[in-house]
Parts: sequence; structure tokens; C-alpha cells
Amino acid sequence: MSAEGTESGAPNGLEGRGRVGLALGRGAAKGWSHIGVIRRREARGVHPEIVCGTSMGAVVGAAYAAGRLVQSSSSAHASSSSSRPAA
Repeated sequence: MSAEGTESGAPNGLEGRGRVGLALGRGAAKGWSHIGVIRRREARGVHPEIVCGTSMGAVVGAAYAAGRLVQSSSSAHASSSSSRPAA
């Protein structure tokens, strides 16, 4: 056993604990679904240690990592709703 970790190789304090990463894909529709998935996981106490993404997933991931996901999704939803033509 080294001073840096345990016998299993896990860093001290992480023995027996799973690590969570979040990989987000591209596409506007997926971007909106990513927000819902992130919110659902947070409600269940699941918080990723690393976040990465491509295209819209990178935008959502950056907003989440910066703690601005709520503001970003609210303003984006408001702007997309206001740009729709009246029925």
C-alpha cells in the first residue's frame, strides 16, 4: 500500500465509492434533455466529478460546471418561446 492510496489503488477517502463522470452529446434536442437528466440526478444526490461535452452538450456542461444551468436554461427557454410566431 502506498502513501498516496489504498491497496486497491483508489485515492484515500474514495475506497468503495463509485466515481461519476458526465458526458454530454451534441444536438439541440439532446441539450434540453441533458438539462432534465442533470436536474434529476442532482435531486437524487448524484453529482459528477468531471463534466465533458460536444457542441450543445459542451454548452450545457459549461453552464452546469459554472453553476449557471438554471439561469441559462430559463433564459434560453424564454428567448425560444418569445421568438415563436403567434398562432
